[in-house]
Amino acid sequence: MKHTLRLTRITLAAVSIAACCLLGCGKPKLPTPVAVGPDSGWVRAPVKFTARNPDGTLAGPVAIYDWGDGAGGISQIHTYSAPGLYQVICRACEFPELGPIRYSDSSEPHPIRILDDTLVFPDSIVHTIQIGPGYNVRGCVLPDGSRLYLARTQADSVSVVETQTNSVIAVVPVPNSPVSCVASHSGEYVYVTGLASGTLWVIRTSDNTVVHTIAAGRLNCLALHPNDSLLYMGYTDNSHVAVMRIDNDSLLAQVDVEAEPSCIVVKPGGEYIYVVSEDGKCVTVVRTADNAVVTSKTFGTGPADCLFTPTGDSVYVTFPSDGNLALLRSSDLSVLSQISYDSLQFMYGRYVAELPGGPCLYVTAASENGSRVAVVRRSDNYLLRNYWLGGSGSGIAGPAIPLPDRSRVYVPTSMGVYVLGLRPGR
Repeated sequence: MKHTLRLTRITLAAVSIAACCLLGCGKPKLPTPVAVGPDSGWVRAPVKFTARNPDGTLAGPVAIYDWGDGAGGISQIHTYSAPGLYQVICRACEFPELGPIRYSDSSEPHPIRILDDTLVFPDSIVHTIQIGPGYNVRGCVLPDGSRLYLARTQADSVSVVETQTNSVIAVVPVPNSPVSCVASHSGEYVYVTGLASGTLWVIRTSDNTVVHTIAAGRLNCLALHPNDSLLYMGYTDNSHVAVMRIDNDSLLAQVDVEAEPSCIVVKPGGEYIYVVSEDGKCVTVVRTADNAVVTSKTFGTGPADCLFTPTGDSVYVTFPSDGNLALLRSSDLSVLSQISYDSLQFMYGRYVAELPGGPCLYVTAASENGSRVAVVRRSDNYLLRNYWLGGSGSGIAGPAIPLPDRSRVYVPTSMGVYVLGLRPGR
């Protein structure tokens, strides 16, 4: 029997491919991603990029970023410390259970121009005031900006801070859980709610002495009419707002709203008050001339706080559970815009305050992991700053308190007061 021998040529390349297949190193590279992000940003303002495959899906499962300023890592968010033109590059990365780590090729550079911020506003934490523990700290500032009054629920007291020295100059005993306070427009008095006692306390600011107490019920929030004639009081255990005359402590009206009020804000000019009810997921508008409800709107999630724009035509409303800040038309409460900062890791914004006559809003947020304060440019709702005030030990932040002269912003927390000031040279 005759056998025919057929020779098969096996090249070195074929051997290499076969070996790599057996060893697992012949796996194809991950698709080269595209760095997707803004073309411009601001110094010290966070920007976010994502790494996407050519088909638009997220690259990964892990993306590594080179920000062009010497920094890099897996975080999608970066803050530049100096103006300039930077090139952002990303790579995809995979960590299989078996075999070597797989990488993609680097993306094409994405240029981003970082501009110097010409706005002047308190944007640096310059000091911390220790006031001792007092869960749920809310405060107010006198019209001349000379002093802060901070209601400290657990401490059963109101701390008085002199803003010139950032020091505590007095501690006024207010029994039974003071929870909120408001200063008169004349600066002569500060009104404090005693949550557990159902008492309204009146502090004379000239000597920081309690000069009057009023049995008013379990109050949660307060607001004063611009002429200091009427005090609007929201209750914590029922769904109405009481209207009291300041001169004789008489109750003028009791206005029914949808649910327990979270906050009360007086519209510029004093024609209306807006009552926010977080539990009731609604905002109610009350006309102050006759204390009649003129409109009310229910939302999908509960609003917590509101702030009027300087003209009064629109109002900012926080929605902590969504992490959103909405701008509503004040006449009919229709949503003009809704701003979400989840993409920049700012969530649970509960309180909103304005820099008087300035370009910025200050939004404070708190979660079980700690507190933050965001600075939002009013003109285009751009997130300029996002300050981390520390972990869970930093305490829960209350509403920010800007000074009338715009030089500083105070952020009270249950563990202390953070002071934001102007950068040197600003």
